[in-house]
Amino acid sequence: SDREVEVTTTIRRIGDAAVDATASLVATLEQHIRSFAGHFAGAPPTGVVLQEAPDGGGLAVRLRFQEVPGVDLAEVQRRLDGSRRGFAGGLMAVLNAAPALADGPRFEAGPLAVTVRGAPPP
Repeated sequence: SDREVEVTTTIRRIGDAAVDATASLVATLEQHIRSFAGHFAGAPPTGVVLQEAPDGGGLAVRLRFQEVPGVDLAEVQRRLDGSRRGFAGGLMAVLNAAPALADGPRFEAGPLAVTVRGAPPP
C-alpha cells in the first residue's frame, strides 16, 4: 500500500539561540526521535528527516509511518492525532533528558501536524 502517515514539527532552542545543527547533534536527535516515535505510535517510523527549518528557527522534523505488514496505520494515526500535545511534550521531555544532550540547549517543539497520504483501505 502507498498509504502513510506523516508527522511534522519543528524543534527550537528555548530562548533566541539557534540550534547549531552539527552532524552529531542531528544524529543524536534522530536516534531519540525515532525511538520515542516508535514507542508512542506503536510502530517504528519508516523515515526520519531533520533539516534546518526554512525560517532558520531551529530544525524541521518529518516522520513517516508507512503501511507495512504488521503495522495498523489507522491505529498509528489515531495515537498521533489523538494526542498531538502528548507526543510533542513527550518528545521534548525525552530530548531534554538525553545524556548526550544534557549540557546543550533545552528544546521546545513547534506546532505538530499529522497528515495522511494515499487511499484508505477498501
